[in-house]
Amino acid sequence: MAKAAEPNETLAGPSLVEGDSGDRESQASMVDVMREHFKKQRREKIRIPKDAGPQFVQINGYSFQIQAGVFVEVPTDVADLLRNADII
Repeated sequence: MAKAAEPNETLAGPSLVEGDSGDRESQASMVDVMREHFKKQRREKIRIPKDAGPQFVQINGYSFQIQAGVFVEVPTDVADLLRNADII
């Protein structure tokens, strides 16, 4: 059974860009919006090749750490990003 890759599962928390001109409150708000977006989104089962190594994906301040060599379920946006980068 594939393990679902949850946003920020292997990270301490959402990654916010340091030194950004926006305030931290609005950045945190964007992370909350993205969290809800990813929770509602359809999931895809993917496998990153072992030779590609683990992949770090960040979309609008929300981070995913995806292990290589195992099947995981990720939101469609994450799978699309990895496909466009020719990783999967």
